[in-house]
Amino acid sequence: KILKEGKRCWTLDYANEFHMDILPAIPDYDRLKDSILITDRRLLEWQKSNPKGYARWFVERMRVIFEQRRVSLAESSRVNVEEIPEWKVRTPLQRSIQILKRHRDICFNGKDHKPISIIITTLAAQAYANEADLLEALSTIIDGMTDPRNIKNIHGQYYIPNPTNPDENFAEKWNEDSNLPKAFSDWLSKLKATLESAIHQKDLL
Repeated sequence: KILKEGKRCWTLDYANEFHMDILPAIPDYDRLKDSILITDRRLLEWQKSNPKGYARWFVERMRVIFEQRRVSLAESSRVNVEEIPEWKVRTPLQRSIQILKRHRDICFNGKDHKPISIIITTLAAQAYANEADLLEALSTIIDGMTDPRNIKNIHGQYYIPNPTNPDENFAEKWNEDSNLPKAFSDWLSKLKATLESAIHQKDLL
């Protein structure tokens, strides 16, 4: 009863808004290491991706502050750095993405056209500059999420490439439904207003 068939994956919808996507894949030997080919029922041909490479790229985007936080945790726990598992370290980039996705979920509240998580995560990671302060990180990320170097428009087609596999376009659905890029732009405007309000409230304290 909780199983749903999607365009590319099977989704298991659990309680409390939790879900898990199961995506069939095979190795893509024509591309870089860890590249894969994934299913697509509509296109009826394999699509390119690289989730393991993407994960490594994401960590590198926050490497400086990540290592600083890990060392700090080790010192406070009086253990060697190697004894602190990576999953225990939380950087301003990770916290910012959690905030952005929560803000998105509240804004759309089940409505159509909400920005997908991979676009938010990619644009946030590209904009992040290893700020140590969460508020500074959020400001930098939100200002940089519309950078034309990251959201490309080529001959009228939107293109947000997977940083580790340029054959994969995270914005492919934007080219099928003009409401999607508009919804992203509208949400980003609301996001900026929310942040400005939060900063104003903070200054009043």
